[in-house]
Amino acid sequence: MLDTNILDINFTNEARLSSLVIFDMAVFTVLLLNILPGVATPFYWLSTLIHELGHAITTHLTGGDAKGIWVYPKPKEGAYGVSKSEGGNPYFVNPAGYLGVTIFSAGLILLSTMPYCASFTLVALGLILLFSALRFGASGFTNLLGLVFGALFIWVALRAEIFWSMFLLFLVAIQSAFAALTDLKELRRVVHKGSQGELKDDATQMASQFKHWPLLQTPMFWVKLWMLFSILLLIFSVWFAWFRDLPA
Repeated sequence: MLDTNILDINFTNEARLSSLVIFDMAVFTVLLLNILPGVATPFYWLSTLIHELGHAITTHLTGGDAKGIWVYPKPKEGAYGVSKSEGGNPYFVNPAGYLGVTIFSAGLILLSTMPYCASFTLVALGLILLFSALRFGASGFTNLLGLVFGALFIWVALRAEIFWSMFLLFLVAIQSAFAALTDLKELRRVVHKGSQGELKDDATQMASQFKHWPLLQTPMFWVKLWMLFSILLLIFSVWFAWFRDLPA
């Protein structure tokens, strides 16, 4: 059994090693969840919610008005989302979905390695989900999704041992990272095929902002750039969390 007594406020080598053990346990759990049919589906719903919240929050922060977000569960597994907004800076709003999930994942990895921050992080995340679901959610399923996960995070933070707060944060972080990369892979397929109908994918909308830059007008350029950014940021977060002090 993992000794959680060493997970104190001082981030010692022992605490760092323990957090790495918890991280490894979460990685194994994510692999298991994705092997079993349908078990990981709620976490894909959550990553889709984070994606759409990235668009909505960034719209507000850049002076626009987010009308609402919708998360729709897919028949087999996963979900797809839609956000509706007016105004905002498109140079920030368009990439805020895919990159938002990556930044969310990397941030959780870094915060989860600090035992004294784990419970506070989980409570803050729960409150953000509760508020955001009620503020931006435009469907019953979207509202319910945010409320359930928000309540779960707060309950674990307040009632369970710190080990479980760290484990849950790592679990969400790793699953979100996996979802971010698989979603970008799917975006590459969609861009290669070409967006259909009135709804354009984020990369196509981003490319449309650059009228006089041929390279930047290519949606695939943005897909590859976002994928590269996501991979590098996730690698950096793991390195900074556990391996930055290793001798050269």
